[in-house]
Amino acid sequence: MKVTRFLLPILLTPAALASPISHIKRDVNELSFAIGQIKESLYSVNGTLDAFHGNPDMAAATQLAFSSQKLLSATQSAASAANSTSPLSGADSARIAGEIAQLESSTSSVVDKVETCGADFHRLLDGRFVEVGKKMLRNQSASVAAFGDAVAVLLAPEDAERAADSLQSMKDQLWRAAHRF
Repeated sequence: MKVTRFLLPILLTPAALASPISHIKRDVNELSFAIGQIKESLYSVNGTLDAFHGNPDMAAATQLAFSSQKLLSATQSAASAANSTSPLSGADSARIAGEIAQLESSTSSVVDKVETCGADFHRLLDGRFVEVGKKMLRNQSASVAAFGDAVAVLLAPEDAERAADSLQSMKDQLWRAAHRF
């Protein structure tokens, strides 16, 4: 009885309650949130591309640059989150690979719209700003590659392969768009 009364306060401390399992779950949820931020940013870029295509003016171009910068930051944050996450297996690994796979179609939509709006960009913006747009797309491609490197060592082998395929496709599409911009 005396031993239990002595040990109970120690066992109920926050440090004791934070087991390795809860630490992994917290990391998985943080990584999942970071991937969700990429998805939200892709939707935002998609929407601003629609607005730009409907009314190609400097206000829409400025909004597009802002949305694109948010997407770059979100991708860099996801890479950082992946680097600080413990290796995953089972359902957690499959979940993250599935979330990454969903980003591929959103990226395809954005790249298609970038190519559709190419003539408007060149008409509206001088060469200097077109180069900034190309650089932004190349930087985004490089950030996706860094995210892919972090994910490759994080997921179970079969999930890592699936995620790598999705991320490679995204990287290639963004790089191609930079050259066609």
